[in-house]
Amino acid sequence: MSLLRENCTVVYFDATAETIYENIKDKTDRPLLNVDDPKEAIRELLEKRVSSYKKAAHYVVDGNNKTIGQMARGVLDIVQ
Repeated sequence: MSLLRENCTVVYFDATAETIYENIKDKTDRPLLNVDDPKEAIRELLEKRVSSYKKAAHYVVDGNNKTIGQMARGVLDIVQ
């Protein structure tokens, strides 16, 4: 993670398991989510990973209930 912070600007889109699930529920290319309860799998992955994601991030953008355009605007607001 330190290489990312040193060589890039890292933006973490913070979102709940429910929001992530809604955004990817129709995708078939997510092998870790090809399970009986994908929402629970997302919760478990977030629990394991979110602290690392936030630690690596220079900026955190709220990704809950936002369109891609709104999230992009959040990034532009940060970097401008």
